[in-house]
Amino acid sequence: MSDLDQAKKAARFTEMHRQDGIIVLPNCWDAASACVLADAGFPAIATTSGGCAFSLGYCDGENIPRDEMLGAVGRITRSVSIPVSADMEAGYGKSPEAVAETARVGCSMPVLPWSGSGPPSRPHGTVEWISSSMPGRTGT
Repeated sequence: MSDLDQAKKAARFTEMHRQDGIIVLPNCWDAASACVLADAGFPAIATTSGGCAFSLGYCDGENIPRDEMLGAVGRITRSVSIPVSADMEAGYGKSPEAVAETARVGCSMPVLPWSGSGPPSRPHGTVEWISSSMPGRTGT
């Protein structure tokens, strides 16, 4: 996907968040399921970390290597023309730099940081923690 296509999807997704109402993001786990959901008329979709991991032979909870998860998400985003929110769990890294590397692809990381074992948490300062390794970024 070209940077222009990605920018258009990002702008469309941002606009969806500014509108009134609820955004329904059905979950896909591979390119085929993404195409089914896009063909059904959903304006945007999300990945499921568990579904992606399970479909590739791993358990959920960052047990799938980051590169394999990024590969799965890449195949999904290339297969549809609608925005995709990628569930990248806790960011696949224990340092801000490692998580920032995952975040650069543009994804959703709702529980940071998390080791993959025990209950996840959302600590204060998560955005700032990641942003500290992304020059030019601020916590927003």
